[in-house]
Amino acid sequence: DVKEYLEKHNLIYTPHFISKGSTGLEFTFDFQIAYRKKEIVIKTFNTLNKKNLVNFLFSWDDIRQTRTKLIGKEVMGLAVVNDENKEPKQDLIEALQSRGSNVLYWKRREEVNSLK
Repeated sequence: DVKEYLEKHNLIYTPHFISKGSTGLEFTFDFQIAYRKKEIVIKTFNTLNKKNLVNFLFSWDDIRQTRTKLIGKEVMGLAVVNDENKEPKQDLIEALQSRGSNVLYWKRREEVNSLK
């Protein structure tokens, strides 16, 4: 569904994006979108829970430092959260936002602010 969404909006992306972080570990993100001055790594969450949230925050933070130095661009994290059948817990959303990650609620994906 996310792939179709990206294609519908003519976004050029890399699926299954792999990047090495400052720890030397490699991490895989569902998608990556590169712009001239920034890069967005995307992780999709069918169900957002504490375990997969912590994994994403660690991996994004680890590659962010390395990628910023390597490519000279801002590296942003985007969590695409499926809220179609169940609202995610607010404390988990707040944890993402407190670490600087952007959040896209799947039900709101076509709103103007979501597309930005």
